[in-house]
Amino acid sequence: MPRFERVPPARDLHAEQALTYLNLSNARQKAWKTSGCNSAATRAKVTQLFQERFGGDPYEWQLDVTEAILLGLDTVVIAGTAAGKTMPFVMALLLDGKKKAIVTPLKILQANQVCNFLSYFSLF
Repeated sequence: MPRFERVPPARDLHAEQALTYLNLSNARQKAWKTSGCNSAATRAKVTQLFQERFGGDPYEWQLDVTEAILLGLDTVVIAGTAAGKTMPFVMALLLDGKKKAIVTPLKILQANQVCNFLSYFSLF
């Protein structure tokens, strides 16, 4: 029987999401003041480029992540397999042509998750 005392405390995901969107909003305002960057225009360009390249509409969260990348925010995307996590990075690259560093330590994360699982259930 698992020992539940090792489960991390629950987080307030709604509060975390609100903080994330506050950070994005603040970055939008700063970009508007410093360079006249218009969020609506950027999102329209990203949507048009997405439709031209991939034949469909991006999800709102993909637009949010793309915009965050373009605004220079550190960005982490956690989503399931085939959810479309790569699209925001690709769209940012196609839109502004600047070099970006994309770190995807999938094999390391996978090994870490296995170790955590085995340790949690005392299987090794």
